[in-house]
Amino acid sequence: MNADGVDPNGLEAMLRRIARLCNRRSPVEPAQMDWAQHWEIERAEVDGQRVSDMIGDAASSCQIVSAGPEIVGKHGYLCAPGISKQSVGARGINLQIAIIPPGAWTKAHKHNGHETAIHILSGEAGIWHGERLDQHLIARAGDFLYIPPDIPHQPYNLSDIATCVAIVAQTDPNDQECVVLLPELERAGHSCRDSK
Repeated sequence: MNADGVDPNGLEAMLRRIARLCNRRSPVEPAQMDWAQHWEIERAEVDGQRVSDMIGDAASSCQIVSAGPEIVGKHGYLCAPGISKQSVGARGINLQIAIIPPGAWTKAHKHNGHETAIHILSGEAGIWHGERLDQHLIARAGDFLYIPPDIPHQPYNLSDIATCVAIVAQTDPNDQECVVLLPELERAGHSCRDSK
């Protein structure tokens, strides 16, 4: 422990792990990334400042990444992470693939302070949206959908047999941080199922 109360050996080990994940010469392939460890590093702090902010941009040039392994996002649908702060050091954008299985509903949620743009690649999605989830849209393959910041929404797959796949872009470079679940609205969205 030095005079500042920092263990130089612990800090050095953490910085080595960060350097390994943020290898500037060869981008980390998301399929090989340990996402739990990645989030641990993303949240690590030294003297109240995030370590990830101290290391600067992981991306100093153009990069190609493969979609990461599918995970269940906070909002309840499958995501395959692509471009984000975690994968390439993005500062203002997040791009991922969203997959809603047949007949599935996401959790009611909003993206705190961030815009979302969606392009439906295949299938059809219904989206309940608005302060009480009292408005409805249907997006089909080829459609683009814009969701303003802080607008509650609850997408679901219209089909009971086909998967809905979309590309989702958000102005939050982090994978899941801006997602705010709205369980108090869950019933409102699900009670509208019969009117789809």
